[in-house]
Amino acid sequence: MQQQPNPRLQRSLQFYDDVTGAVMKRLLLAFGLCLLSFSAQAATCSVTSPLAKDATASPQTFNVPYADDGSGSGACEPKVFTNVQDGANVTLGAKADAKSAATDTTPITIMQVLKQVSSYLQSLVANSTPLGQTTMDSSLPVVVASNQSAFPVNAQYGGTALVADPCQANAATYTPISITTATTTKIVTGTSAKKLYVCYLYLQTAAANNVAVISGTTGGTCGSNTAALIGGTTAANGLNNAANSGQAVGNGASAVAQVATNNDDICLITSASTPLAGVIKTVVQ
Repeated sequence: MQQQPNPRLQRSLQFYDDVTGAVMKRLLLAFGLCLLSFSAQAATCSVTSPLAKDATASPQTFNVPYADDGSGSGACEPKVFTNVQDGANVTLGAKADAKSAATDTTPITIMQVLKQVSSYLQSLVANSTPLGQTTMDSSLPVVVASNQSAFPVNAQYGGTALVADPCQANAATYTPISITTATTTKIVTGTSAKKLYVCYLYLQTAAANNVAVISGTTGGTCGSNTAALIGGTTAANGLNNAANSGQAVGNGASAVAQVATNNDDICLITSASTPLAGVIKTVVQ
């Protein structure tokens, strides 16, 4: 006879299976969570910071987290703090480095360069370094810009301002003179808004000849605004010259006469129809 299963026992075994399955599921889930936790764990670097110090003024060391790439090398990169000690960097140098004026390939530190620059600046402020020397080849060169506008120069002698002579301050014009008739002849044309200055005049006549040096306007005869430049305004009251003689007025270095008004011309009045030769040096100012 076949034995019938005990219903109570069957119910007990079914309950055991259900409980065991639930526990195993929970254990597997917990194990999986542990694996995930360990695979994403954070590693740490031991980093000393020169900026954070303890009560004894010593740099503190921190455990700084960093991402572990799983290689197992244990490298602590990148570092959060950089500890730069005095003299630790050969390029930066040390605080005790002496200044250096080396400008060639001599290896010097940045600290030496900074100290040299500081020395120059302090010397300039104290005015202990002259800008230039007593000889030209040892002095500092000064170059004026090609488009530099004129700048005033206040030269003095004994407290009195010096005024440059027109014949020294301006470019000169040399005009030849050749007259053969007794007439009034314009020899130099005036300039608008400026005056003519005579620096030098030389005249040589073949026969006796009286010559007046005048200024004025209108055409070629100085007929208006006529004024005496050297002597009078007529030939009789001008320079009296014997035959084969001449006269020189001035030496060319400074002005000996000037026209009376801006834009005036310079004319000669001759008394004889004889060759009169010469030259006049003038400037405009």
